[in-house]
Amino acid sequence: MNIARIANVKNAVKLLITCLFWTTALSAAQYYVSPTGSGNGSLKNPWPLSVALTNRVITHGDFVWLRGGVYSNLYTTTLACSATGAPIIFRNYANEEATIDGQLTITSSSTNVWFWGLEFIDSQKTNRVSAFCTIYGLGEGNKLINCLIHDCCIGTSPQGQAEAYGNIFWNCGKDGLEHCIYWQNASDTESRVIDNNILSNPASLGMQLYGQDAQLKNFVIQNNTMNGAAILLGGGNPVVNALIVSNDMCNFRGSACDLLLGYNVNTVNSNVVMVANYFAAGSPLMFNNCLWNNLVITNNVLYSSNWVVINSLTNLSANVFTWGYNSYFNENPMWQTYLWRLDDGSRGSLAQWRKNGYDLQSTYTNTPPPDRVIVRPNKYEAKRANITVWNWSVSSMVTADVSSVLAVGDTYIIRNGLNYFDAPVASGTYTGQPLQLPMTNLTVAPALYGYIPVTSYENPYPTFGAFLLIGSPAITPPQHIRVVSP
Repeated sequence: MNIARIANVKNAVKLLITCLFWTTALSAAQYYVSPTGSGNGSLKNPWPLSVALTNRVITHGDFVWLRGGVYSNLYTTTLACSATGAPIIFRNYANEEATIDGQLTITSSSTNVWFWGLEFIDSQKTNRVSAFCTIYGLGEGNKLINCLIHDCCIGTSPQGQAEAYGNIFWNCGKDGLEHCIYWQNASDTESRVIDNNILSNPASLGMQLYGQDAQLKNFVIQNNTMNGAAILLGGGNPVVNALIVSNDMCNFRGSACDLLLGYNVNTVNSNVVMVANYFAAGSPLMFNNCLWNNLVITNNVLYSSNWVVINSLTNLSANVFTWGYNSYFNENPMWQTYLWRLDDGSRGSLAQWRKNGYDLQSTYTNTPPPDRVIVRPNKYEAKRANITVWNWSVSSMVTADVSSVLAVGDTYIIRNGLNYFDAPVASGTYTGQPLQLPMTNLTVAPALYGYIPVTSYENPYPTFGAFLLIGSPAITPPQHIRVVSP
């Protein structure tokens, strides 16, 4: 994976996706479903969702619009599309709230089907067996885009989708086996991409990229905002090719870590790159006792309330690791001499760690890290962006430059990304000036149905926060409809 190449093509990909969306939408067939549908798939006589998910009349480039309401069932899709540039898209109609309450199974025969702008919950969660998957995803080329996935069991598992982009996950799971995202990947040709999502307060982990017997190949984890939600990357088989870049993670549940790399002592993990992340936790980075080949850890900001790094690295050598240009922060001076902790109980300072040849260009500071505000435009929807705030100075208001997202005269609302259904925190007409974001009197979403004990919630405001910016105009589906009997 080439980091520079990924950065260079972002704008081109965003423009291409936007053009493809509108070109496809104007020429494709349009179908409609509703919670009470029993008709022919037209706007006035919609199908039930179960019919649309298995109707072979739906083909590449077609849209299925979900009318607002709750779809309560265990659904399965077998739809397949061979054209990667013209997927089948299931999307909420005209910004209506379309909620799937139960489970969606995407079978291994399903390919290039996108689920966009939908809400997934599971009101029967406490009655499910452990490790129940709300979005059980198999197949290749399938995507979850700008969905709300919350108060369910495992959010999405096991082989995942080709991409999870722009989704907001919260309160996923009811025990230690259930996470927001639980993915594996056996494909040598298709990466699993987890990009620009917000994940908050799962029962266990934000992302568990693990399998005792499953393969863990080709992951791209980038631009995500995570609150009280850690990542495990490792399993019985080695991790092969993983890019972890530009993620913001805040996790102070006890002595929790942000990122746990490796799992099995008998594996040799290879080509894992961790670059330009901003992590704050009890111990932001932890390694299990396994072997590595080409591990790159550079240009990261790591803040800890105790040890910065907990190491169980058994093959420290220059041809295995590239480790440097990181910025370490800890406000407690007593930890300066105990920056790294090893499994044998020994502890070391940055100076002792440098004797291994690592972090020679890195810094350690007994202060909080600098404040920063990150605006991440959404590549699938214009005038939409996730905003991440680090506010160590504990200011009551911060500003966000959204000129890359909005044009003067656009109307907008800003939602609390950690409590989506709360009232918008700001709204108005964009004047070209930076927007004001409040950082006080904000809450995280309460768990529905008592899924997660309230004592396990982490409310990071005002130090850390996440927001969703949605500007005008709203997308209205084209009215070119080809009516087909189910």
